[in-house]
Amino acid sequence: MKNCKVRLDFDEIKEIGQEGRNSKVFLAHDNQLDGEIVIKEIKKNSSTTPDEYFKEARLLYAHNHNNIVKVNYACEDDDNIYVAMPFYKNGSLKRRISGGNYLTAREVIRYSIQFLSGLNHIHSKGLIHFDIKPDNVLISDSNEAMLSDFGLALYTDAYGFCEAQASYTPHITPEQLLGLQQTIKNDIYQAGVTIYRMLNGNDFFYMQIPTKGTPPVLDNITFKENIIKGKFPDRKLYLPHVPQKIKKIIKKCIEPNPNDRYDNTLQIINDLASIDENLDIRYTRDLSGESWEIPKNGYVYKVSLIPKAGNFDIKVCKTKEGKTTNCASQCSNNIDNTQVISKLEAIFATL
Repeated sequence: MKNCKVRLDFDEIKEIGQEGRNSKVFLAHDNQLDGEIVIKEIKKNSSTTPDEYFKEARLLYAHNHNNIVKVNYACEDDDNIYVAMPFYKNGSLKRRISGGNYLTAREVIRYSIQFLSGLNHIHSKGLIHFDIKPDNVLISDSNEAMLSDFGLALYTDAYGFCEAQASYTPHITPEQLLGLQQTIKNDIYQAGVTIYRMLNGNDFFYMQIPTKGTPPVLDNITFKENIIKGKFPDRKLYLPHVPQKIKKIIKKCIEPNPNDRYDNTLQIINDLASIDENLDIRYTRDLSGESWEIPKNGYVYKVSLIPKAGNFDIKVCKTKEGKTTNCASQCSNNIDNTQVISKLEAIFATL
């Protein structure tokens, strides 16, 4: 077998992500392909073997699937490992749910089924991802959800177990905090938290993290207790248009006891595919209040929640061919905070 040493040239354009202390992600121009790619640069460590350097690239290459990010190539110099992957201009799911952006239930279901399909593929090969979160689900140029970042992934033993692995703190599982052995139920929990964030938006999720002091810092003890006891994220706290069926799916994904969760990702996919309520409600919020747009029977209904002197007004109207009509029977004035959710849920149930 002939061993060849080759040269690859790329020009760094801009950094697009910090993966941790020892790696970064940047957009680059590949001079051989004459195109834009993404490079993950991983610093070498004297205690790490060459096999460990290329672990993530080899995992991506070995587990080819329509909903897993492809690896173009991997190479090294004296200081770093470089893993080249396609550049997706749409970014990640995190971008879709940050900065006041929200997805419809239909979009959440579609993206979830796609990344769960990729996750099911690696589970069938005995691999646990350990880092399922919106940052690590990329949106391809054809608008498909692609599972990425296998830097923490580990193979299970013959019994389906592996040792506890570090994870992103807000997505860490109760069993990880307790130091128990891990199974694919870890990924199922993290997938549930990811779908929760997709439905409610990032602000809604992060505001639940307990803090203390001035300036506020993470209350680590309370936070870990809340995760172990199943209080974070709040299983009852959702935006009012979120379908009941998907709430039940998430609850089952993030049960504190792994034995109470789904057994595999195919079960989640099947349950998600059965949801047929409130699929196309588009939620927005700004300084003037919150609103929901619902397309139905040729009309676009708009439900507005407007703060008013400590209480709220709910306004409902419908628009067709440029003509807007108020739906007076569904409007409410001067309702207090305790009535808002039930009023909105009743409206969504009739539209």
